[in-house]
Amino acid sequence: MSQPDNTALGLTGLPFDDVKAVLRHFPDCNAAIAADARARMADLAADDVPLGRLASLGPWLAGWKGNRQPRLERIELAIYAALAAPHDDAEAQENARNRLTLLAAGGHPANIMCLRHGVGLKVYDLALDVPHSDYRSAPALSEEDCAATMAFGMEAIVSEPDLLCLARFGAGGEAAATALAAVLHPELAEDLLAGLAVADRVHARTGMNQHQGQSDPFELMRRFGSRDMAAIVGSILAARTQGVPVVLDGFVPLVAAAVLHAASDSNIAHCLLATPGSVAQQRLAAALGLVPLVQDEAVGEGVGALLAVPLLRAAADVLAHSVTQADVAAAG
Repeated sequence: MSQPDNTALGLTGLPFDDVKAVLRHFPDCNAAIAADARARMADLAADDVPLGRLASLGPWLAGWKGNRQPRLERIELAIYAALAAPHDDAEAQENARNRLTLLAAGGHPANIMCLRHGVGLKVYDLALDVPHSDYRSAPALSEEDCAATMAFGMEAIVSEPDLLCLARFGAGGEAAATALAAVLHPELAEDLLAGLAVADRVHARTGMNQHQGQSDPFELMRRFGSRDMAAIVGSILAARTQGVPVVLDGFVPLVAAAVLHAASDSNIAHCLLATPGSVAQQRLAAALGLVPLVQDEAVGEGVGALLAVPLLRAAADVLAHSVTQADVAAAG
C-alpha cells in the first residue's frame, strides 16, 4: 500500500503543531471561477430552466476544482474501520469484522453502488483487533498516535481524485463522537446526548467529566476520538490542500469535520454532507454550515455518499454542457 507524501503537505511528523501550520495555509476556492459559474447558472435560470440545488452545486464544484467546466471522473470512497471504546461489546466487534469481510468479498451495498457509478473504493482496517485507550478514563490516543493516524488518512488523496467521499464503520464510536461534539458545541450538548441509549449517555458524560477543561479541538479529538475519526480529519485536511471536494457520510465523519471547524469555520468549506441524521445531528450540521445533499435518512458506511454522487455529477454536467436560449440564437 502506498504512503502519502506528507512532506509535500508541510508535515515533519511533529504532533499537531505542523497540522495547525498547514491549516494556516489552506487554499481557498477560486472565487472568480465560482462567480462565473454562478452567472452561467443564473442565465439558465432566466430561461426558466428548473435547476433546484444544481444551481449552487455546479458553481461550488467549479470554484473548488478551479475549472469553469468541472469534471467528476475520478471519484474515490474511503471507508475507515476502527474499534472505539468501550470495548466490551463482543457482538458489535464481531459485526464490524463481518462487515470488513463483506466489503472484501464485494457484497456490501457500497461495493455494488461503487461498481454502478464508477467510484473507486478503498477500505482501511485501522487495527480492528487492537483497541485504543478508553476515553472514559484516559485520552483515547497519544498525541503521536493521533497525528500519525491523521497522516495515514492523508493517503486517501494519493490517487488524485476529483471528489473524495469519506465514511466509517466499526464497533463503538458513536458515544465518544457524541461526547466530543457536545464539548465542541455545548449549546447542542443536551440534544446530542439525548439521542444516545442510556448506557452510552452515561459513558459519554463520564468521558466529558474526565476531560473537562480542555479547549484545543485537536487535543479534544485525541482524548475522545477513535482512529477512524483521526484518519478522516487527515483526509479532509489533505483534500483541502489539493483542492479536492469532500462528501462526508455519517455522524463520525461529521464530528471529524466539527474538529476542523472549531479551529476555523472556513476549514471545511470544501466539504458537503451526504444525508441527515437525527434532529440533533441535523442541528450540528447546521452549526457547521452543512446542508445534506440527499434528504433521506442517514445510511452511512459510504452508501449515503454514493447516493449523492449522481447529484454532484449532474451539477457538473449541467454547468459544463447546458446552453441558454441566447446561445442557441447566437449560433444561428
